[in-house]
Amino acid sequence: GITFNGASSGYKIYNNTINMATNQTITTGMTAAINVPSSITAAGAIDLRNNILVNAQTTSNRYAIYSSAPATVYSNIDYNNYYSAGNIGYLGSARATLANWQTATGKDANSLNVMPSFTSATDLHLTDVNNDAISNKGTALAEVTVDIDGDARSATTPDMGAD
Repeated sequence: GITFNGASSGYKIYNNTINMATNQTITTGMTAAINVPSSITAAGAIDLRNNILVNAQTTSNRYAIYSSAPATVYSNIDYNNYYSAGNIGYLGSARATLANWQTATGKDANSLNVMPSFTSATDLHLTDVNNDAISNKGTALAEVTVDIDGDARSATTPDMGAD
């Protein structure tokens, strides 16, 4: 996953596909596709959009996103697909559903809760199984005009994730 280090600001986390599918050996720990520590305190420090964040592990406390920082650190947080075999997120407390997460952030109106079907554990291209549920559900970002394969992204309805 991705974790933030220090107390900086200006983070732009766009179009990542994270799939945490290998169980941890410590069953009492916590895992998250995105981990925001309490050291991030600046208002608007993080812009988190167009990501597919999956935690499909079956041991320990599991989250798609874990935020020890307050909701005010997110300048933008939307157009993400959150999926976890545990809780969707943590923000002040565990948030079991997307609706719970949206209430906690006060944002994420266009985010989804869909279990993606990837080509394989190491090839994170989406298969046709759930392509319609996730395809074209992102938002256009001037900073990201091509995907991980070098293919042009739609200027109006790009995909979430790296591809």
